[in-house]
Amino acid sequence: MSLWKAILIVAICVGVFFFVTSSACSTKPDDDDDDTTTDTTDNIAPVIFDWSPANGAEEVSRGATLWVSICDTGEYSTGLNADSISMMVNSAAVVPSLIATASGLDLRYIRPGGFSYRDTVHFSARAVDNAGNAAVGSSVFYIELGDTFSLDFDSLSAISGFVTRSRPDGFTTEALYFSSPSSGYSELTGSPYQIIFTPKRSWILYDPYPEGDIYAFNPPTGARIKLTEDLAEEKYPALSPNGRTLGFARGEDVVLKNLQNSEETVLASSAQGGRELEFSPDGEFLAYRSGSGSYNPKLFIRNVSDGTNVTYSTIYNDVSAFDWSHTHNGIACVVTGNRLYYWDVDGGSYPQLIRMADNIQLVAFDGLDNIYFVEKTPSGDKILKSSISGPPAIALDLTAENATVEALSASSSGELIFAKRSGSTFSLNYLPAGSSSPSVVTSGVGQTLQIQWF
Repeated sequence: MSLWKAILIVAICVGVFFFVTSSACSTKPDDDDDDTTTDTTDNIAPVIFDWSPANGAEEVSRGATLWVSICDTGEYSTGLNADSISMMVNSAAVVPSLIATASGLDLRYIRPGGFSYRDTVHFSARAVDNAGNAAVGSSVFYIELGDTFSLDFDSLSAISGFVTRSRPDGFTTEALYFSSPSSGYSELTGSPYQIIFTPKRSWILYDPYPEGDIYAFNPPTGARIKLTEDLAEEKYPALSPNGRTLGFARGEDVVLKNLQNSEETVLASSAQGGRELEFSPDGEFLAYRSGSGSYNPKLFIRNVSDGTNVTYSTIYNDVSAFDWSHTHNGIACVVTGNRLYYWDVDGGSYPQLIRMADNIQLVAFDGLDNIYFVEKTPSGDKILKSSISGPPAIALDLTAENATVEALSASSSGELIFAKRSGSTFSLNYLPAGSSSPSVVTSGVGQTLQIQWF
């Protein structure tokens, strides 16, 4: 929030405080004829202010975030009743994201699919405090006449928890959202190839089959926005760190779509297309695998600016898994199923061999630049942890129960969610940072193919 907005909030809320304290005295709420009794009743309605877009604004983006602030202050204020807050857009009730502030709440809303060109938008909000005092406010603004579309992915609050691609019924792959390791889950519509969070975690991106398009979904508000509309199937979404460029695969092409104006650019094209797209932390590179099934999949790391491939030859062929660091342009990858490499893409140095073993699978960074990977043995799997310079150490040993790890993801602080298989039993498990004692999240989602946490 800008400085002038913060000053405005303080000024309004301080004004409400003095009005309440100066007008709420010298009454007899207890009906005892005692004029000295102070009435502590909250009889002042909340204040609705700071409308964005502003009343009368023109040329507003089709994908604009609607934003308004509410405060309820004063000596005897009872606070806002969050359940009573409502928002209307063009006479239709919508569900905004409620974000707590020092003075009350911010209401934020993005219309699924955006507004139409030249729309006149009537935007209103209603709030009630816990004493029953109600306030209503409204704004009118006008959508742009041009042919651009801007969508701001960073305007809603971050989503907690993690997402998976799992098979609860044993057959169909479903997109599942868990708000925490101790919560239940909700299912998203469709059967996706890939499911991820946007860089600042305001949305979930996924590519539900058989729809063949890419969607953004916000669980708290239920907003579901279609981001692609081509007749051909589009899948494996990735969003740049600034939220402006969507990467995805369409047939043989790897495509970049500018979400500000809907313009598309083919970054690369090959017979095998691309899958598991992922932007580097600064957005300069897009990494993905390409290959026919599991046969010799290749790792491409392309400059977003011109499409040139910068992948070092050592980590180019037969790559089964990769992941970017979250702090710099470093990438870890599993090559030929028996070697784990780390490469500083910006530094241009030779990729560093972190581990060589008979069977290595899966790889994930946490937010502390630790690399987690799975080493398979005939008696069961081990999850290992390494810094970017090595050496690795065992984080969790599952050989005693002859269990295998099917999927793996790490949080920003080094917690793990992993999918375990023991015989014919599948489960999702949570491992706290630094612990060797996991707990079961659920045994009710069947086989899990992908986990995305951070």
